[in-house]
Amino acid sequence: MKSIHKGFYHLQMAKEYFDDVTREAPRSVGARLCNMYSKKLAWIKKDFASCPLLPSKAASEFNAELSGDIMFPMAIAEKVLRLSDEQRTVLEELIDALVAGEDITIETL
Repeated sequence: MKSIHKGFYHLQMAKEYFDDVTREAPRSVGARLCNMYSKKLAWIKKDFASCPLLPSKAASEFNAELSGDIMFPMAIAEKVLRLSDEQRTVLEELIDALVAGEDITIETL
């Protein structure tokens, strides 16, 4: 199931990029093509989520996962790339602690 989520994550990202082309140059040929592709990708997502063979819990989790800001992980990744190796290690430890349910307090000096 993990591959399905990743596949739809990438489809949603592609849809965002196609929509961006439409926003940037709404009257262009590229915008017309991207708008058509965006609608097809939206149909794929809707068709999968409404499949009667998919358990309702899985469908609701799927919709919840893809309804958030799909570009957020990429924005974070771009910022992480600018960190030093030491800073990345600290960030990874922080994320691991948060995922493990630990309470984190950040104090500034």
